[in-house]
Amino acid sequence: MPFLTQGKTNWKFLFIVIVLAAVVGGGTLVYRWWVGKQETKTSELKISEQVDIKKYLHKDAILEEGITPMMRESGYAGIFVREAVVYAIKHLEARGVKNIVICEFHWIAAPLGGYLIDGKGSFNIEDKHYSTFRIGIRNGAEGNVGDEFVFIARGEDDKGNIVWYPDPGPDFQPAEGEPFPEELMVYEFLSDRERFESLSSRFIEIDETADWQTYRNEEYGFEVDYPSSIVFEESNFVKEELLRVVFDNGNLLIIAVQNKPLESLESYVDKLVERRREEGKYAAAGYEINAQKIKFNNQDAFETIEHSFSVAQWTTKTVYLESPDYLYAIWYNYSASAIEDGGTGEVLYNNEQEMISTFRFLD
Repeated sequence: MPFLTQGKTNWKFLFIVIVLAAVVGGGTLVYRWWVGKQETKTSELKISEQVDIKKYLHKDAILEEGITPMMRESGYAGIFVREAVVYAIKHLEARGVKNIVICEFHWIAAPLGGYLIDGKGSFNIEDKHYSTFRIGIRNGAEGNVGDEFVFIARGEDDKGNIVWYPDPGPDFQPAEGEPFPEELMVYEFLSDRERFESLSSRFIEIDETADWQTYRNEEYGFEVDYPSSIVFEESNFVKEELLRVVFDNGNLLIIAVQNKPLESLESYVDKLVERRREEGKYAAAGYEINAQKIKFNNQDAFETIEHSFSVAQWTTKTVYLESPDYLYAIWYNYSASAIEDGGTGEVLYNNEQEMISTFRFLD
């Protein structure tokens, strides 16, 4: 059928063409929209199990958030480094890696899309011990998000020789001075091997408690370590207490000792919680307290957590434990907002946590 008939437009034919164009064009747009939705699923992926990655990061590690300029230029659409680190931690713990300290991470677009995560740890593979690792985590651009695509470990044997995992194998003939086979695919991810090999020297774990002192009380049978910059004061001005030791580091950490109650520790804490709940009903800002049984330095204990819903949102944590003769209460205050802001608030909180972990009974 001719498109033009006797100088007139064939409107029926034109209508069919327009309808077909709309169907095809609309279908294409819908397909592209669907593909786009599929691509963004990985970038929106959230890990269900919450992992506090701060405790796994070296203090000098810089955790980049979001998309870097290089990632943006490459059209990146995958998970961010925070999620990749969580996946890496799970893979490492599954391998039996202890004392994980993540030092560096790099996003790569090739030869596989993902992150290379370098760190230190302590682990054995067969009969060899390794102290540093590089693990690759897929970002979702290629393959399943979170999958491990490379794992390389490095350590030293008893004679100081460098050992690698995977083992290069008996048929490999390295170039002079090369400790590993660069042509093998797995070692393609060691192109910056000098940085990887120097992790142990560049990221030294400093013992920040090396200059701490020890408070020791022979009469009540306990001791605790504390930073040398902190001052402490002993008193017994509270009626029920035999001793109160106050450590002042900007916040207060307090250890109080009293005679062991006749009732069980659980019953004592339950009554204390009920009494404070009743008192907290009259707090203008709101108040709550809860208790739980815990293990404290391998000993049965109870912990209470008190929240004040003031602007600063103060929290008080108290650990109750017993010796054959005495009851000990160890407590400290902190503001969640101050910890989140970092700086001095976080340092003080970490000091308190470290101090509490050193509390011990005298033999």
